[in-house]
Amino acid sequence: DDPDELNAVRGSLNTTKGDRTPDQWKPPLVDSWCRYAMSWARIKHDWGLTVTAAELAALQQMTAGC
Repeated sequence: DDPDELNAVRGSLNTTKGDRTPDQWKPPLVDSWCRYAMSWARIKHDWGLTVTAAELAALQQMTAGC
C-alpha cells in the first residue's frame, strides 16, 4: 500500500542501482535526490530499520537542498 516501496524506472537505471544503498548510488539527476532520500528514510523508519553511518551521511547530503 506504500507508493514509495516500488518505483518504476527504466531498466537501465534500475540495473545501475541494483540493491545499492544511498551511500553507494544516487539518482543521476540531482533534482531527484530529495524525493529519493526522503522516501528511503521514511521507509526505513516505518519498518524500524537502521541505517549505517555512511548511509546517513549520504541521505543528509541528498536532503541538504530540500
